[in-house]
Amino acid sequence: MIEAEYGEWLARGEAHQQAARPIDAMLCYRQALKSNRNAVQAQFQLGEVLRDLGRREEALAAFRMALTWQPQHLPSLVAVADLLRATAPAEAAAHYQRAAALDPRNAEVREGLALSLLASDDSRAFAQLAPLVVGDASSFRNWDELSRMLAATAPSSGKSELLRSIGSRPDFPPSSFLLAIVIESAVAGSPQDKDRVLALFDVAERRAATINDPEALRRLAVAAA
Repeated sequence: MIEAEYGEWLARGEAHQQAARPIDAMLCYRQALKSNRNAVQAQFQLGEVLRDLGRREEALAAFRMALTWQPQHLPSLVAVADLLRATAPAEAAAHYQRAAALDPRNAEVREGLALSLLASDDSRAFAQLAPLVVGDASSFRNWDELSRMLAATAPSSGKSELLRSIGSRPDFPPSSFLLAIVIESAVAGSPQDKDRVLALFDVAERRAATINDPEALRRLAVAAA
C-alpha cells in the first residue's frame, strides 16, 4: 500500500510539474516523501520545483539530500553544480567532476565543468573549453557567460590561444561581447593576425545593427581606433 501511495503522489507531482504548476507539484512531492522517506526521484524533483520557484537554498538542500541517499545520482550532481557555479565555482567543479566520471560524454556536464574551472582561475579550464568551443556552435550554450568570465580572466597564453581558436571559427558565436573580446585579443596579437582581424571586423560590421551591449561597443571602438 505504501508503494502504491508513493507512486500516486509522485505521478500527481509530475503531472503538475509538467503543467507548470510548481506549488502543486511541490505539495505532491512532499506527500510522496512522507510515504517513502528515501525516494531519490521524488527528492530530486522536489528540488527542481523549489529551484523553479526561486527558493535556491531549499532546492540546494533537497538535491544534497538526494545525494546522501544515492551519491551517484547524476541529475542531482548536475543540479547542485549548476546552482553553485555562480557563487562557489570550485565546489561546483567538484560536483561536475563526479558527474563527468559517471557520464564522460555528457555535453552539459563538460561545459559546466569548464566554466566552473575558468571561474575558479584554474588553468585546466582552457584545455577543457577548447574542444567545446571550436565545434558546432549549437553544442555550446553559455556564450555570454563565457565572454564575461574571459573578460575578467588575466592574460595568459591559454586564454590567447582559446580566443584565437574562437576567432577562427567559420561561424562566429552569437555573443557580441565575446566578439569584442576576441577582436581586442587579435588586434593586440602579432602582425600575422592582420587578416584575422579584418575578418573579425567584417563580422562586427555585419552584426552592427544587433550589437547593443555598451561594453561591447566600447571595446570595439577602442580596438578600431
